[in-house]
Amino acid sequence: MHSGAVELGEAQDVGDGVRQAILTLTAAQGRLRLHVADRSPGRAEAIFEGRSWAAKHYWHEGQGVWVYEFDEALPAGQIVVRVPVA
Repeated sequence: MHSGAVELGEAQDVGDGVRQAILTLTAAQGRLRLHVADRSPGRAEAIFEGRSWAAKHYWHEGQGVWVYEFDEALPAGQIVVRVPVA
């Protein structure tokens, strides 16, 4: 794990270069930090109880860690995160 970032290296491939991981957020949060080794990720999508959010902004923090910022906080609970990777 890279300084609190969620590891996407072992996430499930769900087709067309998209990786999916299931995360449990203990509190609502507007940013996710994801570690994507050896790949170039695109804009993340978060899904919770049939509702989805696309990351508004994302940037490379360094050492394979990407920060995704959402318009509003993602709710606490189990969410699905999908990230296209090249």
